[in-house]
Amino acid sequence: EIYQLKEEFKILSAKHNKIRGIFDLSSKKQQLAKLQKISLEPDFWTDSNKASKLLRENSALEKEIKSWEDLE
Repeated sequence: EIYQLKEEFKILSAKHNKIRGIFDLSSKKQQLAKLQKISLEPDFWTDSNKASKLLRENSALEKEIKSWEDLE
């Protein structure tokens, strides 16, 4: 029975890693950092539509990253 549990764990672990690879969490974190850096620029609010869009994207990435981190 322990052998069977170990095998099931290996399979589930592999599936988990595959899913994480699809969503590439590190890439999303890099994108978030880039957006946050842009939002700190002095002329960020010059184009309010563009700024709002960037902040919405920033918020969505934060939520997605948090969701994945909560699963770990």
